[in-house]
Amino acid sequence: MASISPYGTASTQVPSPDYSKDGMYTSKTYHGLNIIVNGNIIGRIQSWAPGARTKTLTHKWELSANAFGRPVDLIPSKADGYTISISRVEVWEQELERVCGYGAVWSDLMDQNYPFVFSEQLMKGTELYRSWDYPSCWFSSYTEQGPTTDGDGAYVVDGEVMHMPRIKTK
Repeated sequence: MASISPYGTASTQVPSPDYSKDGMYTSKTYHGLNIIVNGNIIGRIQSWAPGARTKTLTHKWELSANAFGRPVDLIPSKADGYTISISRVEVWEQELERVCGYGAVWSDLMDQNYPFVFSEQLMKGTELYRSWDYPSCWFSSYTEQGPTTDGDGAYVVDGEVMHMPRIKTK
């Protein structure tokens, strides 16, 4: 299910930046980002945005003439924001539901009856720089964008996925 173009694009790979050379830029760029489910790279990803990781913080006050009206402590508590926004151009017979491990396109989100794991691999040139697993993924929204008049005729799906805390695998 890898992203392979019928025009040979996959076999005509764009050279990766060579970070071992003097003078190479140091800004982190996304020349290589693989999104994988069940060992298969999901192709045609247009955007991949893990949600903001947030934590609830609660101010505490005390009944005191010296601190009245001002917080005296800040208590960290629950973490939140375990979401991923994804946008993908669909591929015939390899719709997003299918590449996520399901046998068919869903009628609605109730057809997702088990979770899957997204794996994210960030490449630095040809070397794996960092990877994360996002376990227990469930779609919370899924939108099929219809055809538009902009001329490309591509079918795009946008989804919002909720997951358990990500796990660093490298």
